[in-house]
Formats: sequence, structure tokens, C-alpha cells
Amino acid sequence: MLARLLTSSLAALAGASPITARTAVASRNLTLGWEILSTGSQQQFRGLSPISDKIAWVSGTGGTVLRTIDGGTSWESVGPTLAGDEAELQFRDIQAFSAEKAIILSIGEGTDSRIYITSDGGKSWAQTFANTEPAAFYNCVDFEDNERGIAVSDPVDGKFRLIETVDGVNRGVS
Repeated sequence: MLARLLTSSLAALAGASPITARTAVASRNLTLGWEILSTGSQQQFRGLSPISDKIAWVSGTGGTVLRTIDGGTSWESVGPTLAGDEAELQFRDIQAFSAEKAIILSIGEGTDSRIYITSDGGKSWAQTFANTEPAAFYNCVDFEDNERGIAVSDPVDGKFRLIETVDGVNRGVS
């Protein structure tokens, strides 16, 4: 099931059409497989965060965040409600902790680099970081556990910009 879920997620990232590929592992007489499933979205996905064989989150262009809780059979749009120019934010990275809690990072120079968090499966989102450095472009976020995480920007004036949280929300240190 995990292979199905991961393949579904990877297919969404690649924008691939549904296909199935099977590979026999001779030494154990096992059949491993990748099954590409549709998310139903036309957006391009950049981030993937699988939690289990049933739960995964993906993030991408057009302010899109999707979540599956049934192994990739169905995907629900759970991204933040965004209006105007915000609706075009690109969520390049996502870090999920459960079916309910996830953090997403939007990319772009200046205030387009933002971090949002949900603790209710995407029903509501809170913005926890907004970049104030016009030349900074935050690319990725990673968490050691539910509370300690970092995000990194492209270099500004030859120096990488890092932000850190120690509570999983917004008490950032740069």
C-alpha cells in the first residue's frame, strides 16, 4: 500500500498518466510495483510528505495543497483560502506530521516566501512566517520533530538566510 501511495504522489508530482509497472525480485520471489494514480488536479506538485501507507500530503502551484487519507484512492483539496495574487502562491515544500498537522512553504522573492500551518487537516491555516527581506527566496523547510525546524533561503549578499522554529509554529530565530 505504501508503494501505491508513494507512486500516486510521485505521479502527481510528475504529472504522469495512470500506468502500472511491476518488477519481480527474484531472490525473494516478491513482486514490487509502482502504480500511478490521478489526484484529479491539473496543478504541478513540488512537495510531498507521506505519513503512512494511507496518509500523504502534496503541495504545488496555484496555492494547491492536497491530502489523501485512503492510500491515494482519493485526494482532497485542503490548502489555505487565498485571494488575489496570493491564490498564485507556489507551495514548494510541505512537512506533514499527521493527517491533521502540516506546514507548507510558499516560494518567491520578498513576501511571496511564507510559511503556513494547519492543525485540523487543512480546514484552517495560520500564516506563521512572512519574509521581509526583498531579495530573499526561501526554498525549503525541514523538521527534526514536531517542534524544531528550519527553512533556508537562497543567498542574499553572499550569505544564506536561515530561520528556525523551536515550537513548531512561529517563534522563529533568524
